[in-house]
Amino acid sequence: MNYRVNTDSARPQPFPPHGRISVEVHGTNNDLIHVKCFGAFNKETMLALVDIQQRYRDLLCPKRYVIVEFIDTCLALPEFFAEATRHHKELVSRGQSSKAVAYVMRKGIEGKSIMKGFFLGVYKDAGIPVTVTETVGEARQWLKEKGLVSAQTNENWSTLAESNRAHAALQAAT
Repeated sequence: MNYRVNTDSARPQPFPPHGRISVEVHGTNNDLIHVKCFGAFNKETMLALVDIQQRYRDLLCPKRYVIVEFIDTCLALPEFFAEATRHHKELVSRGQSSKAVAYVMRKGIEGKSIMKGFFLGVYKDAGIPVTVTETVGEARQWLKEKGLVSAQTNENWSTLAESNRAHAALQAAT
């Protein structure tokens, strides 16, 4: 992993974000972004993410492939989706959009049946290839099919898998 930032480091807002988003940057060209989401989410969560993207410009690498992994819930308010859709359309217009996005919503994640279509819509509305998988491994395979080819990035997948196993073990222990 090259580095990690999260929405806790965003500039203060009048109303605090609900949920937390952690962003890990991987790959020799910072072309793999692994986002871990701890929800539920409101508009301010998206505004906090935009703030850290503006301060850490590698998060907007136009060659990036993204995994968005929900850890505990994927519930979000309509205002979150409106802001996310607006933001991603703006990134497309500036040539800073992701190449492809794979959501990881494991079986049984809270809100999956209700929220899946809304999350897919954020990227579909912006014209960005997107899918939902149940595991990081499935997400990795789909991103490879969409063009993720960096050898260094592929080596980092073992780090992602180890991180996910450690997180699962921690979750099981608590």
